[in-house]
Amino acid sequence: MCRGRRFGVLMTLAIVGTAGLASAHDFWLVPDAFQISADAEVVVRGQTSSAFPTSESAVAPDRVTSARIVGAIGETSSAR
Repeated sequence: MCRGRRFGVLMTLAIVGTAGLASAHDFWLVPDAFQISADAEVVVRGQTSSAFPTSESAVAPDRVTSARIVGAIGETSSAR
């Protein structure tokens, strides 16, 4: 294989290999309180951004395929 073609193949592989990273964002869960009593409710927001802790936008519910809540008394899950 000639040198120019090898370079072209390597560049193509590099671009294809990193294409998914270019559109990625961090995703995190933010509760409205970090300390709550045993019978209290807590609201948890899903946020996405590249600048934690600020959020560029809320996560659209249709983009979440499943969610689980794990606590001391067990687990509750939600699947779409």
